[in-house]
Amino acid sequence: MEKNRLQIMPAALHSSINSILKMLEKQITRITEELYILVQQESRWRVPIAILTSTPGVGSVLAYTRISERPELGKLNRKEIFEIQ
Repeated sequence: MEKNRLQIMPAALHSSINSILKMLEKQITRITEELYILVQQESRWRVPIAILTSTPGVGSVLAYTRISERPELGKLNRKEIFEIQ
């Protein structure tokens, strides 16, 4: 959203918007690092994340999202998964 504002706002406001963008990028980096550490410490998350990210095109963001939305991944068979839906 801030990147969009940067494009439409007057140049006088760009430094303020850029400082917000830098702060947001730092927070995203910090949270991503903390999440990685927490996942590595927890074996029930580490294994499914490793399996998911071994698939081409699946990165950590998608893997974390899938595990958070579907914690049963890797624990149920095909029939049991369809019964949940």
